[in-house]
Amino acid sequence: MAAAAAAGCYVLKPSLNELRGQSGQPLETDGEIATAARTLLQLGTNQAVVVSLAARGAMLVAADSDPVLVSAPRVSVVSTVGAGDSLVGAMALALEDGNPLIEAVRRGSLRGQPRRWHRITGCATPGTWID
Repeated sequence: MAAAAAAGCYVLKPSLNELRGQSGQPLETDGEIATAARTLLQLGTNQAVVVSLAARGAMLVAADSDPVLVSAPRVSVVSTVGAGDSLVGAMALALEDGNPLIEAVRRGSLRGQPRRWHRITGCATPGTWID
């Protein structure tokens, strides 16, 4: 992660556990998470860090603004497989559609918390939803 940050990215998207590993700190408060994200951000010419926080949603730490916590909807979780990928995918689509970064993070946080999963595969497959 440090190498990617040093090279410079528009958005870095670590999970909280990845950020903990990068920082070497337990990161138990929002302030600690924001500080660690800002440290990662400043390793290169990066625009933002979006830290996925599991059921809490995500935190956006942008180069030019204060950190923003974006909540996620409450869901019954069967599997977390693919949640981070869903967050990033939804963010990418929102950015491609011309939305500002904060809106992309909101959409990503929403899509990263699927409401229903397939019992066997853990994948959201049409026609095989569970509630």
